Amino acid sequence: MMQNRYDILLQINKEMLEHIRDLEQDQKQLEHESSYMKAFIHYRNLDDDYIYFREHAREVYDEDNPFPYITL
Repeated sequence: MMQNRYDILLQINKEMLEHIRDLEQDQKQLEHESSYMKAFIHYRNLDDDYIYFREHAREVYDEDNPFPYITL
């Protein structure tokens, strides 16, 4: 009985570890993508436009879309 519980907990631990590794990989990819986006904004001289958008944009919810989108 104890061995069975141990095996279940071990399996759950392995699944959680795999999930954490997936999240870490996703985070690395998002950081990489973010650095390219920042470089592109700077390359295109859009820094002021980006700051304006960031400060004045709002989320819009639409019944036809499952997720909100951001707009001015």
